[in-house]
Amino acid sequence: HQWEGAVQDRVWHFCPKNGGWQPSVCEYCVTLTHNGDFDTWMPFDEEMGMCQLDEWLTRMLGRSHPAKGDSAKLCGIMDLLVTQGSWLRAVRYVVLMKFLHHATDDLPPRRSLLAMATAFDEAFESYLSQGNPDLDDLEVGNPVDDESSPCMSASGAPGSTRGMRARRAVDQGSLLSAASSSLVQKAHDILGPFIYGRQDWAAFTQAVIEAFLEQDIFAAVRQFFQRATGTFAITVSCTARPGMCVLAAKGQPLDVGFCPKRALAMWTSEPASLAVPWPGDAASHPAAQLHLPMNEDLGEVLEVQVARTSEAQQLVQAKRRCEVASEGAAAAPYFELPEMGFGLCADYRLVLRGSSLEEKPQPMRPETIGPRLRSLHATGMDSPVQDMLLQMPRQRKCWTPWAGRQEDPIAHDISHIPRILHKIDNLWRDARSLNRSS
Repeated sequence: HQWEGAVQDRVWHFCPKNGGWQPSVCEYCVTLTHNGDFDTWMPFDEEMGMCQLDEWLTRMLGRSHPAKGDSAKLCGIMDLLVTQGSWLRAVRYVVLMKFLHHATDDLPPRRSLLAMATAFDEAFESYLSQGNPDLDDLEVGNPVDDESSPCMSASGAPGSTRGMRARRAVDQGSLLSAASSSLVQKAHDILGPFIYGRQDWAAFTQAVIEAFLEQDIFAAVRQFFQRATGTFAITVSCTARPGMCVLAAKGQPLDVGFCPKRALAMWTSEPASLAVPWPGDAASHPAAQLHLPMNEDLGEVLEVQVARTSEAQQLVQAKRRCEVASEGAAAAPYFELPEMGFGLCADYRLVLRGSSLEEKPQPMRPETIGPRLRSLHATGMDSPVQDMLLQMPRQRKCWTPWAGRQEDPIAHDISHIPRILHKIDNLWRDARSLNRSS
């Protein structure tokens, strides 16, 4: 599902091969899958149901969506919350969360949001070109010119510490200091006419910088669940962050399968499907060799990345070395999926990070996730599901359980719909029926 769909946006990426931070106009498209019932979301002090969310999102995003279900509303909210790398999205997000207080409040005109985003973009580019040592690197004791030292960008990509444009992370304090005098005044001039009352424009500037650097898909999903009611599971991905997907579940089953040797991850609400074997493989080798059931009772969010082996090692080492005391999603460390005796892919690795969805989130760590991983290779699935799956013909690319029967199973079900509807109508006409009385 999508709400905004594919839109062209100016996005900053950290590209060590191209000299560090680089902007580009690229496709920014947030895509979501959803299973379960999403009931309400609370952006302010009041919960919004589906009808109210539809009207509110249409105004916030500047476009409507034809679908009436809850999945479309989930997509619209994610379009508002995922902002990393885009100054326009960061400005829109902070104005919405900081200056709007009621469902009837409106955003400033899009041209004003664009003008404010342009001001931040120009200030950021000027800041990167200053050539000063990165305060963040100095604090953790990294030599600024040590090109062999793995590092971490704000976008979560590995790189080197050589030069200002190849910094491990942009220091928010120094960026704010360098740009505060001009940005605070521009925020007042550009957005002030549309915001009622006196505002702390310095705090606004700092919040936009934080959203640009930190509000990735992982943080956005966590924030969404803190304000949502319902029992559902979702997966969220973005074209601006390829090779990454964030899964989350609360009150709804979501099972994740891994194949370390193929650097493959898959997920489902039906864990029996994880035992499906690869075509041509022996029946004892299912597609998923490791099974991780998400904690649906407390709620859990998991980020899965597929990275080249060298990049995965840099990502994990940099995160552990540079991790600082912080709250929420930022404290969740990256770690590689353990191979558990199944071997690893030579070229790629699965890199994970996750946390619970409690008010005080508990981060996933290698020592805690290892005991939760179940080996499908050793135990398989419970019969009779296992027996059914192992009888699948290997020569078929897809398996049809009705093979050999002349009747189409879909047509068979459709032909019974009128009779079922007639039965329901009769029950509702009968005042004594339990269905009607309940």
